[in-house]
Parts: sequence; C-alpha cells; structure tokens
Amino acid sequence: MRKLVGVLAVLTVAVMLTASPVSAAKKSEPPPTFDRTVTDYVASWNSTQDALVLQDQVTSMSAVQRAPGVFGNEVATGVPVYLLAKSKSSGIQAVVMPLKSGATGLQTPARILAATITNLFPDLSTESELAKAFLADAYPALGNVPFKMPVTLNDLVDLHAVVYGEVVLFVATPVGAKVPAAAKKLVSRAKVPAPQS
Repeated sequence: MRKLVGVLAVLTVAVMLTASPVSAAKKSEPPPTFDRTVTDYVASWNSTQDALVLQDQVTSMSAVQRAPGVFGNEVATGVPVYLLAKSKSSGIQAVVMPLKSGATGLQTPARILAATITNLFPDLSTESELAKAFLADAYPALGNVPFKMPVTLNDLVDLHAVVYGEVVLFVATPVGAKVPAAAKKLVSRAKVPAPQS
C-alpha cells in the first residue's frame, strides 16, 4: 500500500508540473524574416543604385544603426529607407519607407519603393519577377493608400501602407507577417519626398 501511495504521489506531482502555467507557457516565436541580412542588402543597394541615380538622384545606403534594430538612411531627397533587423548579420524583418504628405498630397517615389522590395532577393530572376509584380499589383494600389489588405507580390513579399496622420509607412514584410511594432517609431523620421522626374 505504501508503494502505491508513493507512486500516486509521484504521478500527482508529475501531472501538476506538466499542467503548470510556467511549463505550459509558449515560447514566443521569433518574427519571420527575409533571408537577406542588413549587410548584404546595403552592399547590394550600393552596387546597383547607380542605375537609379539618373532618374531619381538615389544615393548610397548606410548600415549604421539609427536605433536598436533600425538601420538605414535617406536614399534620395526626402526618401528615408530603414531596415528592421536584430543586427547587421540578421535576416531583415521589414523594410520601411516613411513618407509625409506635402502641399500637393503624397508623392510616392514608386521606382525607389520597387527597388527597396526587389533588393530583398539576390537572385536576378526573382528581382525581375518582383518588379513585374510590383508594376501589375502594387503600383495601381499606390493611389488607394492606405491599403485595406497588404498587396502580396509573387507570394514572397507583402507590401503594407499604414497611415498615421500625414505620414504613410510603406512596409515590406515576409508574406503573412504583421507590420512590426518598431515600424511605428519611424513615423517621426518621415519626410516630404522631392518631386521625382
């Protein structure tokens, strides 16, 4: 009988431990990221931005950390682009372009926005397909900001347009991912883009 009571006591403790809120709590999963790291993205941007210079006066991008988990800078007059990632060597969680409406409304630099998205993928054929998808799906939607749903490009990228007063955050995330909370902190960095040619 004592053995039976001892076994029952051990089983009761084991059941209590497995039902414990501490052990039952789920570990929060890390947010989805793109395969490209901040370092790779910036290097690729800086090696290909010459093609955009003639049209949009695009400048190089910096991998300097502006705030915890925020990298980037203004890549054209009034057009900041920020990468959200844990570190320079981590996968990118989101690309954010915060823009402010000017006297004539929001002037979205579509070519630069498209380049920020296609630069997420090192494969040239994927870049080309994303550029086509941007023209077909995202470009027409730019006149309907904010988007009710993200625009999904080739099942690779979701493009979100979130409005905060006069500021629009264009945010590219992996498909199905939510806009990271850190993106809202970039509202204060929004600028009015210079007119594009």
